[in-house]
Amino acid sequence: MQHPNLFSVQKDHLLLTRSVKGRMRYYLLKIEETLFGEYLLEKVYGSMNHKKPTRVLKEYYNSWVEAKKMFDGVVRGKKKKGYN
Repeated sequence: MQHPNLFSVQKDHLLLTRSVKGRMRYYLLKIEETLFGEYLLEKVYGSMNHKKPTRVLKEYYNSWVEAKKMFDGVVRGKKKKGYN
């Protein structure tokens, strides 16, 4: 993973970062289509000081529109908490 000190966006991927008590935190969101036609929203977050993420959450949606709606909602919430 490249250094996420910068805000980066790709199609259906977003990496957000923030500093908490001098420690860098990251929040990665991805939407991917599965082999079964569902859409996976994957949320990965943790500290930049650790090799492994704190948590990986996977949610499945029947349509890209549903997954994107949740994706956008999570982004709004994270930006309110200071991620950029």
